[in-house]
Amino acid sequence: MFLCWLYDRAFISGVAMGRAEQYRHLEAKVRTRACSEANPAVKAGWENLADAYAHLAEQTEENSDADLTYDPLWGLLNRSRH
Repeated sequence: MFLCWLYDRAFISGVAMGRAEQYRHLEAKVRTRACSEANPAVKAGWENLADAYAHLAEQTEENSDADLTYDPLWGLLNRSRH
């Protein structure tokens, strides 16, 4: 069962986040959006995207010592804050 209320408070602005935390933040935002979606097909799409962000967070935590030379998420996160 999907519980929407669990994802109300995932981020406090002004707090520096690591990559895994950023993915968790995006996961929470997408799950919140899924909760407000009435169309079951669209809701499933949002939940699928949230699951992908959760998987990316897990991978990031497992590979935290990896040296990234290209990081496409920074541009996405900077655009979403405006």
